[in-house]
Amino acid sequence: MVHPAQVHPVPRRPGRTMRAHHQNQRFKKEVKDAMKPGAKLLTWTTFTRFVREVCEKERTPTSSSGKALRWQQSALSCLKEAAEEYLSNALSGAYLCTRHRNSITLTPKDLNLYRVLVEAPSNAFTRRATIDANMVGDPEKK
Repeated sequence: MVHPAQVHPVPRRPGRTMRAHHQNQRFKKEVKDAMKPGAKLLTWTTFTRFVREVCEKERTPTSSSGKALRWQQSALSCLKEAAEEYLSNALSGAYLCTRHRNSITLTPKDLNLYRVLVEAPSNAFTRRATIDANMVGDPEKK
């Protein structure tokens, strides 16, 4: 009987271990699965737990007479889809900022830049007062 490794040997590079190869394959599979059209970024239980936690923090004692807020499943589903869409768009836009600075590692600086560019009003770049002086380097501040 022939051993499976003899039939389809794993391409080996000098200094590369078999463990690194399998980790790389697992990473590629996770990325491929995440890029599928129906792929979900957030798990249902984690998302509902987060929503309930935020609602509990924002609730005032007089607002709901001490009772926990209840959510319909359809409302949570819509909220989850909207959150996933926002996260997907924000991460892809921030990654464009990353690639623009000739890097491949997404950093919080890229996410902040993306938020400033997207959430800024359309005339923000014509009015100096609305632009953050720290990001632009306002000469009046120096």
